[in-house]
Amino acid sequence: MRLASLALLSLVGASLGFNIDASAIRAAEAAQIGEDAPRFGNITIPGQIKPTSLVFPDGLHLLLYSPRAQNLSVEKKDQPSAPAGFVTPLDFTAVSLGSGSWMPIYNYSWIINFEAQNVDDVIATMEVPYSRDLLETLDIRHENTFLARFDSARKGWVVDTSKASVESARNTTRMVGSSTLGGEYMLLGRKSTGAHNTFLRLGSSDDSSDFRVEDPPADSLGQTDPSKAPVQLGTWENGFQLEVRSCKGMRINMNLFNVSEGKVQQGYTAISSYGYMLNSSEPSSKVAVIARLPLRRSQIEAHSLNDSRLQVAQLDPTSGEFRVHPNFRSNATPSSPQILRGFIEIEASSLDVKWILVAPEVVDSTRSSPGPTTSASTTADGRNTVTTVTSLSSLAPGLNTPVTSATAPASAVISVVTPLNEEGTEKVMKLERAAKKSPSRSRMRRIRYSKSELL
Repeated sequence: MRLASLALLSLVGASLGFNIDASAIRAAEAAQIGEDAPRFGNITIPGQIKPTSLVFPDGLHLLLYSPRAQNLSVEKKDQPSAPAGFVTPLDFTAVSLGSGSWMPIYNYSWIINFEAQNVDDVIATMEVPYSRDLLETLDIRHENTFLARFDSARKGWVVDTSKASVESARNTTRMVGSSTLGGEYMLLGRKSTGAHNTFLRLGSSDDSSDFRVEDPPADSLGQTDPSKAPVQLGTWENGFQLEVRSCKGMRINMNLFNVSEGKVQQGYTAISSYGYMLNSSEPSSKVAVIARLPLRRSQIEAHSLNDSRLQVAQLDPTSGEFRVHPNFRSNATPSSPQILRGFIEIEASSLDVKWILVAPEVVDSTRSSPGPTTSASTTADGRNTVTTVTSLSSLAPGLNTPVTSATAPASAVISVVTPLNEEGTEKVMKLERAAKKSPSRSRMRRIRYSKSELL
């Protein structure tokens, strides 16, 4: 009787638009199937990989598998660590959550802590109910509900879409297969006409093409220091992506332009026929930006490039040409662009810029780099030729040292005596010979005769 009354009360609440029905019905279901309904606080779960199902009064459901006994606490937090509007995907390059306004389904979050440190072997599924009536009131599709985890580095909420799932038949949103459950979680919904991934359109400013950047939380350091502001992500339909930390709220628009309209810095050539042009409603705002420009393998292969030679050039308003900078962020340690899977990533400190992909021009070394100046003299030596080459450009100043080499491969050595000074001191020079056999006897007699004349 009590269970039926609770279910009836829940349905009445749903008809009035309150978000209480799903959690109450889920708790009633738990009682029917014999699951414990623990209160928030400290809980002990057994080990041996036995399933432990915990359903809390508000409908939060944890299904845990642990190899050993664990003590944990589950609490509600009435003031979440960040507003619901700051949401990013776990992996920026693998998947995008697209655009849309994020809203909390509940106005509180859950904090799960384990007594042991660095617990990463508890396999967990986390499930939270939602009210269809409430989602309809908020103009949120059930496919656009997510369990998000707070990330202190990003100052916002992170969604792992690879573990996200929605069971519309049971009106629940799930996060499955997590091995690191500890953290703060919140049920969020995205107000969007599309399901899951939606993207910004290219072109002139309007609701479908503008990336809306929210103001940082009030009284936060992010209002004066962009590095302390939450990360916000915008992804366009061609794959172009901006990761923005801003001290002010703004609207950002991106469009393409023809590269042939611009002049490229000497020594570089454009490797794409189009570039990226950004405009913002707050050009004077302090921002920290990471931009990811789509990269196609055909762009690299067409110019016979390797990834290390790719660069991003930015339009310099003073010179009117696209110039390559080691780092587009002022007062920062220079760094080269990062080559990611399908992207080239750069850092920037402005959102009113033009960028193009470039690479160093290929230089023909045979025409641009003249060879060293040399002088050569050749003397015949019967069967072999010995060439003395003097490289004028390679010698140190003040020196005139000839380099003696044989033009034929050498496998034998003969000694030739030549005078070095007026006193007749002898010096023996070893000349490499191509012949493998010893010199003839007549040749040896000529050498001895030459020696006697010199003495």
